Amino acid sequence: MSRPRLVADPVVSISRQLSAMENRTTMPLINVFYGEHFNTWKRRMIAAMEAKELGEWLEQDPIEDTRDADKLKAKKAYATLIQYISDEILSTLQAETTAASIWQKLTEQYESPAAGTVNMILTRKRLMSIKKSRDVSMREHLDNISRLAQ
Repeated sequence: MSRPRLVADPVVSISRQLSAMENRTTMPLINVFYGEHFNTWKRRMIAAMEAKELGEWLEQDPIEDTRDADKLKAKKAYATLIQYISDEILSTLQAETTAASIWQKLTEQYESPAAGTVNMILTRKRLMSIKKSRDVSMREHLDNISRLAQ
């Protein structure tokens, strides 16, 4: 005995797809931050948050008499930001409860002159020790070097 085949109604299917596309807020492709290339990641995050009209919440915390709509935006900014931070780094930010406080801690830790010097030393060390393996194309090897140099 064969099972009856389910046939999707094309009108309903297209309607659902269009509805999903309208409701979905688009976010550009941004890599998760693992502790490297902070300045590039920061620039992309600022642009993405501004595009979603959440940029102001990277710089300020909501205050007590903030409107409900703005409190919701602040929560969205927090939720959006933590999606793009690795678990290892996020675990060090457990005490931070707003996007602005997380943003400040990340900036202090990864954008300071000392952090820049440490990153530069590590990058130089990696560049000096990198070798092309036989199974990697020259294009891939050069791409890897370019990524390290950024």
